[in-house]
Amino acid sequence: RESYLLDAQKQFAAAWEANPGDHAVALKLGVVHNLLSQDREALRWFRLASESADPAVADQALQSYRISRRSTNAPRRRFG
Repeated sequence: RESYLLDAQKQFAAAWEANPGDHAVALKLGVVHNLLSQDREALRWFRLASESADPAVADQALQSYRISRRSTNAPRRRFG
């Protein structure tokens, strides 16, 4: 499973480099980093995605940010 997540991380990172500012990609990067237990990176991407003009992306990113932020000191909770 981890190898699939690492592949997804690389693909989303390439998509971000090709189109920086694509908040939907930022949200996906946050999810992948969260699933890989890379909390700081996940929070960074969720925070960035929460600035999206698309309310669905912004809302999901903000919710994911809050859940991830709370769980950094609690038992791990994963979402995607």
